[in-house]
Amino acid sequence: MTQLKRLFGSALVGASLITLSASAQAQDMDAMLDRLQELLAEQAIDLDWDDAAIDGDSAVLTGVTAAGPEGETPLGDIVISGVSETADGFRIDEMSMENYVHGEEDFSLEIDGAVLTGIILPSEEAAEDDRFGGFFYYETADIAELRASMAGEEVFVLNGLNVSVSPLVADQPMAFSATAENFEADLTGIEDEMTRQTLRRLGYEQVTGRLESTGSWTPEDGRLVLDRNDLTIDDGGTIGFALDITGYTAEFMRALSEVQRTMQDREGDAAGGMAAMGLMQQLNLASADIYFRDDALTGRVLELFAEDQGMRPQDVVNQAKAILPFLLAQIGAPQLGSMISGAVSEYLDNPQSLRVSARPAEPVPFSLLMAGAMASPQALADQIGLEVVAND
Repeated sequence: MTQLKRLFGSALVGASLITLSASAQAQDMDAMLDRLQELLAEQAIDLDWDDAAIDGDSAVLTGVTAAGPEGETPLGDIVISGVSETADGFRIDEMSMENYVHGEEDFSLEIDGAVLTGIILPSEEAAEDDRFGGFFYYETADIAELRASMAGEEVFVLNGLNVSVSPLVADQPMAFSATAENFEADLTGIEDEMTRQTLRRLGYEQVTGRLESTGSWTPEDGRLVLDRNDLTIDDGGTIGFALDITGYTAEFMRALSEVQRTMQDREGDAAGGMAAMGLMQQLNLASADIYFRDDALTGRVLELFAEDQGMRPQDVVNQAKAILPFLLAQIGAPQLGSMISGAVSEYLDNPQSLRVSARPAEPVPFSLLMAGAMASPQALADQIGLEVVAND
C-alpha cells in the first residue's frame, strides 16, 4: 500500500510538472503572437485572426486578416512551427500559408506555397538594436506560384520566387537577394486599342521573363546598396537599376513607419506628406545606375516605325540621329545634350546597351539634388557626375 501511494504521488507530481510546462509553453506562444502583432502594427499592418490553436511549439491561426492603409485583406490560415525563445526575442523556424485566394468583382489573386523561415521577432529591447531596425527578420521567403486573373482570364503567372537574407552579424552588412525563376504575362487584355495593336505588331502580346535582385544593408551607418534589380523579358531585353545611398538607418525606418501611420490615421493631411519629404532629406546619394540591355526590342521598334513611315529601319535611325540634337538643345545644357546625343546615336547604330549613371565625388543629400534639378539641368549633371554611355 505504501509503495502504491508513493507511485501514485510520483505520478501526480509528474502530471503537475507536465501541466505546468504545457501552460508555460502556451503562455510563451501567446506572448509570441502578441509580439508578432505589435511588430506588424508598427509597420501600419493590423494582423488579426479568429482562432489560434496552440500545440507545443506550434500554432495554427485560422481566419487571419491583415488590415492596412488600403483596407482589410483575408489571408486564410497560417501555420507557425518551431517557436523558441532566444536572447533577441522569439525565433520561428517556419511560418507558412498553403493557399491564398483573394477575389474581387473583376480581379483575383492566388498564391500557393508561401513560406517564411528563420524568423526572429525581436523583443522591445532587441528591437532598438540597429540590426533589426524595429522589424522582424527572416532568413528566406518563398512563393511557389502566384497567379493573377482579370475578368476571369489569367493575365499573370509567376513561379519560384525566393528571397534570401544573410545571417545577422554585428558590424557586418546584411546581404539579400531576390529571384523569380520565370513569369508569364498575357497583354492581350489591355484596354487601350492603340497600345494593344502596337504590342501585337511587336510580338509582345504574350511575354515571358525573370526577375533578379541583389544588395546589402549596413545597419550601423544606414548604407543601402542595390547592386542590381533586373527585369528581363525574353526576346526583348533587360531593364534594371542599381543604387547606393546612405542615411537609411534603423532610426530613419522607424521614423518613416511613424509618418506612414500618421498619414493613415489622418488621411488627406498635407502635414504627413511634408514630414515624409523632410525624412527623405536625411538620405544621401552615393551612386545610381539605370540601364537597358537589348535582346531584339530595339530592332523590332525600328522596323515598326519604318513600316509605318514607308522607310527602311536604317533611314529611321538616321532621321532620329539628325533630330535628336535639336530636341536636346531645348534643355539649355549643351554639354549634357551632346553627351546624350552621342550615346543614343551610338546605341541606335549598334543596339547593345544603354546606361545612365550618377557618380558624385561625395554622397549628395537628396535635398540638394532637388534644388539642383530646379536650378539647372547642367548644374545637376555636374553635381552628380552624370554619364550616359552606350554599349559599355
